[in-house]
Amino acid sequence: MHGKRKVAIFIALLIVCIACVGYMLYWRRETECRGANIDVYIDEIRDDEIIVKGMPYVTEFFAEEYRIQINDTLVIKDSKGGVVDIKQLKRGDILLFDYHGPWELKSGTLLNGKREYAYNFRISDEKLNLKFWRLE
Repeated sequence: MHGKRKVAIFIALLIVCIACVGYMLYWRRETECRGANIDVYIDEIRDDEIIVKGMPYVTEFFAEEYRIQINDTLVIKDSKGGVVDIKQLKRGDILLFDYHGPWELKSGTLLNGKREYAYNFRISDEKLNLKFWRLE
């Protein structure tokens, strides 16, 4: 009789644990974003960071101004796979990247930080027409 009670408590605890893990995985999936080929344009290049803005036609995700820290691990490739020198980048260049992080991003967020993880930076062959979008 005493053994059956222990088994029942063990099974109940196991069910509670499985439900908690399931809820945590569901919550993580709902609050986390994975995106590929997200495009932004370079607005300003500083000594230690690149300021990028969302494309003018984007109204939802990645529509604000963001920062990319220039450090030893930042690699930007061109369309042929070669590495681009950061000094060659200009205002209006379109930057593509893949992203893994939270859905909600505030203006000024560091994209290649610890919580937000932008990677696989690529420069597009196309350039944003700043005059057409009245950004000059």
